[in-house]
Amino acid sequence: MSATLASPAPRTTDEFNLPDGPNSPRFLNGLLVLFAQRRWTRRLQRRYGDAVTLDLPVIGRTVVVSHPDLVKAVFTDRKSTRLNSS
Repeated sequence: MSATLASPAPRTTDEFNLPDGPNSPRFLNGLLVLFAQRRWTRRLQRRYGDAVTLDLPVIGRTVVVSHPDLVKAVFTDRKSTRLNSS
C-alpha cells in the first residue's frame, strides 16, 4: 500500500514581508555588488536601513543584512527567523 502526499504549493516572496530596496535593474545591481560593494552597501544602509532587498543576477531576490546584531539574530533565533508562519 502506498500513500501519495500532496506537495505544498511553492512559496513566493509575496508571502513574506521583505525589507525595502532599490528598484534598479538586476544587471546594474550585479555590477555595483562586484565593483563598488562597500560604498554601495553603506549608501543602501543609509537609505533603507539595516536590511535591504536586492534583485541580483543569477541569485535573484536577496535580503542583505548589515548590522551585526541583526546578523546574529538571523542565525541564532530560530523562532523569529522561521519561514513557516504557523
